[in-house]
Amino acid sequence: MSSFEEDAQDRIISLSELQMGCETTESHFIDTMTNVGYCVIKVTDEADAALLNRWTSIFSGVFELDDEVKVAAGKYRVQNGMAVGFKQDESRQFLETRLTYGDVPIVPSIEPIGMSAAVPTLDGEPTQRSCEPRFPTVRGHDETVVELSALCGRIAATCIGCISKSLGMDPQFLIDLTDLQSDP
Repeated sequence: MSSFEEDAQDRIISLSELQMGCETTESHFIDTMTNVGYCVIKVTDEADAALLNRWTSIFSGVFELDDEVKVAAGKYRVQNGMAVGFKQDESRQFLETRLTYGDVPIVPSIEPIGMSAAVPTLDGEPTQRSCEPRFPTVRGHDETVVELSALCGRIAATCIGCISKSLGMDPQFLIDLTDLQSDP
């Protein structure tokens, strides 16, 4: 194993150990973030790992679609201050996906990343979270985007909670300053 590979191995943090509050893992996470500036979060839960594998397959399926289909699903634009849609330049393809409540885009500053798939509206009826652009011909795309967003929110809340704790604060303190929700 090369020194680069050894260094990379030192930056891998187990999400499940971090979530369980393992002091050694928390200390390793804080040291790595402080000294290196980043780490690799290893997802060990089977359901979460399956979600990541499913997303990889779905994402590939989207890029295999004809360009016309991708553009028709959502032309690249800035909406509510966030890029969304598909575009291609001379050497690359770009696909920016954003969450929505039904057909209503989520405003970035209030996007509740860790929320469940159904959210109440003003009239009290639940509205399904979805995404844009949508690719109905790619089976499971929309649902997987919503689930992946929730997973990213859980990972972020875990990491931010660990940082709060390392600073001598309640683990929820910094999370409460974001639009994230921690798991109960």
